[in-house]
Amino acid sequence: MKDFFNYKEQDFEALNRLKDIKSFYTHLGSYTTLNIGLLIFKLAEVVKLPETFWHTTFVITAGLGALGLLAHWATVWGYKLLLPKHWEERKLKQLIDKENNKQY
Repeated sequence: MKDFFNYKEQDFEALNRLKDIKSFYTHLGSYTTLNIGLLIFKLAEVVKLPETFWHTTFVITAGLGALGLLAHWATVWGYKLLLPKHWEERKLKQLIDKENNKQY
């Protein structure tokens, strides 16, 4: 195994990427487990609660949780869909060319 100080920049990027992916799958697992647990709890009717409680609970956990999960997905994989691989390099070159062609 490599020594910590011998890692190259690419190794750190790969480790950070791996950490991000693992974090997303952990988030997905907890989201799924929580919603399945709530569904089982409701179907088993362990505790008699008003129907409005269950409706509100499912809307909040499923709806807002899904939005959070979608935002997490976008930070892990979505940027590749929105910005192509070499977008920054092309945009920087475009801005430099524009600045060089500007007449004073």
